[in-house]
Amino acid sequence: MASNNTLLFVVTKDFQVKAGPPPTYYLDDFNARAPVIGRLNNVSKIAINPCRELFAIRGEDLYRGPMPSNASVDWFTVAKRVGKGGWNKYKFIVFDPCGVLYAATHDGLFYKGPAPCNDTVCWLSSQAIQVGAAAWDKFDALFFDSKAILYTVSHDDKLLKRYPPTRADDNWNASSTTIGKAGWRSLTHFMGFSPEGDLWCVDPSNGNIYKGPAPATADTNYIGRAEKLGHSYNIYKLLAFTTAKPCV
Repeated sequence: MASNNTLLFVVTKDFQVKAGPPPTYYLDDFNARAPVIGRLNNVSKIAINPCRELFAIRGEDLYRGPMPSNASVDWFTVAKRVGKGGWNKYKFIVFDPCGVLYAATHDGLFYKGPAPCNDTVCWLSSQAIQVGAAAWDKFDALFFDSKAILYTVSHDDKLLKRYPPTRADDNWNASSTTIGKAGWRSLTHFMGFSPEGDLWCVDPSNGNIYKGPAPATADTNYIGRAEKLGHSYNIYKLLAFTTAKPCV
């Protein structure tokens, strides 16, 4: 069961931001009960760090700020721009549990570095290090668990995991462990771990949302063990987990 501290953070297709406790049963109407807490006009990507700071890409720029708190305010008008230009090149941006930012480009490169805090410093050239040289754009999902293990869904429909790469020539894909043999690309509208350690997935075709334990082996039937806790979650452009209280 999700704790009272866990929040599901969503962005609708018209850029409203809503947040509330994740669903606990199939008819739990998250969309009806989750309040609107702001707007993220024209956002394309989001990532939330362990201290509950929101990072969001709009156009070519990256912004950083506290969680939205006013339903009528576009968050970008009060957030700080911390990356000027070039941020539309990334297919994925994601934080590990220690707050390190990982970013995969649309042409297959993979980088990690500290969270940007100033748009006068180029993150890519001055702060990030390259930890992947090819094919990182081929994944359909990329996310971490609470132990900093990296998970991906591959183009051939497998769920993979391994500790993250540390250098550009690290062949992560070849040395990762397959913990799901098939059916994973159909669960990648959203995929991520809640703070309690459950793996949540959303089917892009019908919006069904599932919660279950992460597979331990390639033969594990995730859907067979998971709870289906709602439908139509594909109405949301973006989803993420966070907590109700920032870290101290």
